Amino acid sequence: FRIVRTRIVGNEADEYGSWGGVTAGRYSYGGLIRGSLIARNSGDHGAVEADGVRLVRTRVTNNTNTATAGGAGGVSGSGIRIVRSTVAANSGPVGGAFLDASKVRGSTFSGNHAARNGGGLDVGDESTITNSTVAYNTAQMNGGGIFANFGLLLRSATVAYNQADADGTGVE
Repeated sequence: FRIVRTRIVGNEADEYGSWGGVTAGRYSYGGLIRGSLIARNSGDHGAVEADGVRLVRTRVTNNTNTATAGGAGGVSGSGIRIVRSTVAANSGPVGGAFLDASKVRGSTFSGNHAARNGGGLDVGDESTITNSTVAYNTAQMNGGGIFANFGLLLRSATVAYNQADADGTGVE
């Protein structure tokens, strides 16, 4: 799929397992979201749930994941590439993003809130964050800025002013 210069705003899904914003589908991989706004959506999987998707110059803001078990309010999936984008003011069991084997470059994660771990991001499986800012995020458990389950490479990144109720205000 390709979503270019599009606004996906104010959608709400009430059913268990439903998406409020964008999903690539259970068996799909890949796609592009460029120059778009994904805002004020709510559902059991937050704003964007897709494996292998590329977000470029896109704003993902003020979305809510209503699930109690897991997932991000902003972006969830594996093999995701986030480039020059903003993920801000999202909330869910995980705050801004839940990423596996993903790459982030030149992006900002700010003002996100997690009911569990990873206010800004919950990352795993050798993810890389380069030239990006993770700031002003909160988690009710661990990793106010970043909760790193497995390999994480931070390169020329700023992780500042995050807050966690348990361990790892910046990176756990």
